[in-house]
Amino acid sequence: MSFARLQQALMLLLALVSALPIALSQELAGPVVFAFVLLWALGVFLPVRHARHPALRRLVTGLVVLVALVQVARATTGAPIATVIIEYALLLLGLKLASRAAPADDQHILILSFLALIAAAITRVDLLFALSFIAFALLVPAALISTHLAAEITARFAKPSRAAHPNADAHIAVQRALDSRRILRPGQLLRFAGVGTLLLLFAGGIFLLFPRVGTQFLAPGIPARHLPGFSERLDIGDLTDEAPSQTPYLRLFPLTPDPDRPRRIALRLRGAVYDTWDGTGWQQVHQGGYRRLPISPKNRYVLQRGLPEASGAGFDILAEPTLPPLLLLPLGTAAIAPEPLQRKGRTEPRTLFVNGTGVFQYRDPDGVGIRYRVFTADNEHFFAGFVPPSAFRQTPVQSPRVAELAARIAPDGTDAQKAARIAQHLMTNYRYALRISDDMRVTAAGTDVVERFLFDYRRGTCEHFATSFVLMLRVVGIPARLVTGFASADWNALGGYYTVRARSAHAWAEVYLDGRWHAMDPTPPAGRGTAATQSHVWSQLLDALQTHWRRHIIQYDFSAQQDIARRLKKGFVAPRRPAGSGFHIPLKALFAIGILLAAFFALRWHRRPATRSTARPATPSTLSQQRALRLYQQLARRLKALGFVRHPAETPAEFIARIDGDAALSPLTPDLLKEILGIYEAARFGGTPLDPATYRAYCQQIARGLPGVQSDFSSVSPRSE
Repeated sequence: MSFARLQQALMLLLALVSALPIALSQELAGPVVFAFVLLWALGVFLPVRHARHPALRRLVTGLVVLVALVQVARATTGAPIATVIIEYALLLLGLKLASRAAPADDQHILILSFLALIAAAITRVDLLFALSFIAFALLVPAALISTHLAAEITARFAKPSRAAHPNADAHIAVQRALDSRRILRPGQLLRFAGVGTLLLLFAGGIFLLFPRVGTQFLAPGIPARHLPGFSERLDIGDLTDEAPSQTPYLRLFPLTPDPDRPRRIALRLRGAVYDTWDGTGWQQVHQGGYRRLPISPKNRYVLQRGLPEASGAGFDILAEPTLPPLLLLPLGTAAIAPEPLQRKGRTEPRTLFVNGTGVFQYRDPDGVGIRYRVFTADNEHFFAGFVPPSAFRQTPVQSPRVAELAARIAPDGTDAQKAARIAQHLMTNYRYALRISDDMRVTAAGTDVVERFLFDYRRGTCEHFATSFVLMLRVVGIPARLVTGFASADWNALGGYYTVRARSAHAWAEVYLDGRWHAMDPTPPAGRGTAATQSHVWSQLLDALQTHWRRHIIQYDFSAQQDIARRLKKGFVAPRRPAGSGFHIPLKALFAIGILLAAFFALRWHRRPATRSTARPATPSTLSQQRALRLYQQLARRLKALGFVRHPAETPAEFIARIDGDAALSPLTPDLLKEILGIYEAARFGGTPLDPATYRAYCQQIARGLPGVQSDFSSVSPRSE
């Protein structure tokens, strides 16, 4: 590939990797992104000779001014200033790519690409930005060096000479140099990428050691995802609509070792609680308001007394930012240990809140979600809240058939026996359906959703089963309420954690029995999401990369720095990690590998063979070669005095052929020039002796401009250098 093509490819790639994250961030207007893509494509296919056309240059200048006026008008009408500036910079980058014709344009592209990367760092914190940053660091050394070389070539080869067409000659010399394939070779590009790798290592060292002032100091945070089925109102079908979704909400890292992890585990992650049914959906009425939880000195919220962390059972949970910001807890949670916040250079304990039904929330001012550790006991107890059970006996107006069915199923017995009979009746006589029609969601004339489920369709979703179960329990005088959460999690072997996705959203009931709330699920086992499914290895890899990027980079804070310092102080001994929690290399091994690699490359560099680029230029060694060089140098000085300058890309033979016959050569003649060139080439490269007398004679002819002297050298044909 020629140097010009290589330079074009570097500029296009650098602009693409720096602009891609911000273009896909959904922060910019659609027409702006489309215009940038179009201009980038023009930069790929538009030849440079067209970009140099004066009409195109004037058009680009006019577009720059027009875009600036449009963006100023948008800013005055209320558009965000930062968005307006980023869009303008992105459009300038596209215009420069479409009209690049000189090294100055490449310098502008470098600056605008760097600004686009900074804008992406402010607006995005996901894995795409990480990949763009790495690609930018690997490409930018080669782009900087090639831009500097292009500027030097243009400056040196474009010097005017006194030829018949100096501008044309200069353009030809520049183009010849740019079309060369010897200026940058693949091996040199690999060395430049190595420089970029060193830059990445240096940036990584600064990232690890620089004092952290807080999570997300510059970035606005990850956009919070809405949790369907967990808001203030739940309609029949809200959870069903999320059944096909693969959106991840939680990653659960087990705290205990287990070499044989099941592909899917069944667990109930408790989320929202609903207490009031209005015939078509559930509402949150008797919630009791949110109260701040008292925190212990160890930054733990204890829900069950004792020593819950003694066994080590539980999960280290990484939660995506959601709306509402619920803290999802598995049944049996004994204690919660959230990661502290880093704000304004200080470590602050994370504050949790709980309402009257035992629903937990947290505050997320930085939009990064939450990381917390839960310690579980060997039971299914949960914090049920402080609202009295009497608030959950409400039975709305409904068909008498529902009340008659409940009384017929559970006519007598204890409350526990009645609840078990109703749950068994639903699981035995009704079928689970993942898909439901629209008429199974809303109330029809004269009937409601529950009546049609129980007596007409006899199949439905988990919302149908849980709703019917709660209402029938209330009919027979048992306090009950509906709960939404997640029922299962899938194992990611590459990342070493369980993933909770939207498709495992589930609804069940909580029943007040024997002075305590119990979780009961009337949905048939087929509808509880416990069947194991195998995710594709590539989706597991991508999710693992995104998770570890967020866990170790985005949420890297002062406490993580302290942990690294403690590990270094203990002699690079990493704490023992649970089996099956992902691949891990001890710090001692990493340090030893780094030392060995550094020693290996240092030895290779010391023993490297001399190359053309590192070897010293050859110098004349014999007296004849030295005389030939001085003779040619004297001729070059005389020609320069007459206004003839050899371009760096020209050989001496090409130089003499270019100026041959020019009237300004007088008193030097073309024959004399050819004779001296032949003497120089024969003595310098052919080893032909050049005696002192002949050398002095030709030096005098150059000085006086006398006619040529016949000699044995006049017949030597010139050769290229």
